[in-house]
Amino acid sequence: MFSRMLSRSSGVLSKIYTHPFNQQMRSGTLPDKTFAFYLEQDALYLRDFSKALKTIANRLSDERHRQHFMRFSEQMIASERKLHQKYRKEVLPLTFFMHKPEKIPVIAAYTDHLLHAAHNAPVAVSVASCIPCFWVYNELGKQMSDHCHQENRYRPWIASYSGSNFTSSTRSIVQIIHELTADVACHKLQAHISYAFVKSLECELDFFDAAMAGRKSEAIRRPCIPWSGL
Repeated sequence: MFSRMLSRSSGVLSKIYTHPFNQQMRSGTLPDKTFAFYLEQDALYLRDFSKALKTIANRLSDERHRQHFMRFSEQMIASERKLHQKYRKEVLPLTFFMHKPEKIPVIAAYTDHLLHAAHNAPVAVSVASCIPCFWVYNELGKQMSDHCHQENRYRPWIASYSGSNFTSSTRSIVQIIHELTADVACHKLQAHISYAFVKSLECELDFFDAAMAGRKSEAIRRPCIPWSGL
């Protein structure tokens, strides 16, 4: 089922991979101010994403799946602390972070979607909603790492997403969705799994758009599904 989800999302994925934000990061020409705006919002996103992953972990019946999701949750917090602090100190002006940031609409919509699914959706839907964050960044990391010069200030950021740990996590979450959806025959549930995945992908694209715009651009508000109907 995951292969079909990827195939049906090829248009959105292509826009993400070729997005000016990612092209400029790969070349090392992404402005500090643009990355600072992105980094600030990414920190807010990762905190709620970690909560969603932990919530899902507690709902999974398979102990192996549960352990993976607990590790994913811890990984996101570690990523924020290690990599974000590095760029706050070495690349970005510290004064940028002296104010208390608030989520822009794009990030608020994304985290609302993830947390709503984590708490209320069938577990396969919850897992599907989390995959894009892993898949998109792992693919970007692999694509960029082969064309990233040594002097690129964003090289450590790129390397973190193409590294063995994040690649292993991406493979693990994809394997989990394979196992959870192997016996799903209900067309309605299949549609909801795909919807959750695509909506997260679209939120990823919206985030890159907002980062390049450097403003609190409005998100496309797609209504949350009342999962109890399944």
